[in-house]
Amino acid sequence: MASQRRAAIFGKEGQQWGNRLKTGADDAELLMRHEIQAACPEILITNYSMLEYMMLRPIERSIFEQTAKWLENKGTYLTVVLDEAHMYRGATGAEVAFLLRRLFARLGIKRIV
Repeated sequence: MASQRRAAIFGKEGQQWGNRLKTGADDAELLMRHEIQAACPEILITNYSMLEYMMLRPIERSIFEQTAKWLENKGTYLTVVLDEAHMYRGATGAEVAFLLRRLFARLGIKRIV
């Protein structure tokens, strides 16, 4: 089964790369960045430096627009998980804090005190 899955994703040997690395309708994962940009995933795993990069790139704008629109629905919540293995202090801590504030502002999330 794993070899069939691999063949479905990576294609057959000798096949042109343009016909490879395409996900199917029954795939649980979105493997290509352009697919994520077209249809925002339910779960996005990234790190803070890539999140910042994504927020700067115009091509990734649709991810945040789709998420903000989804958050307009009653009963929807955004969960942000930070890697607990790191202690963000000093300059790095400030950068992460400001990044999260920018993310919440961009998504229209009001801070609850």
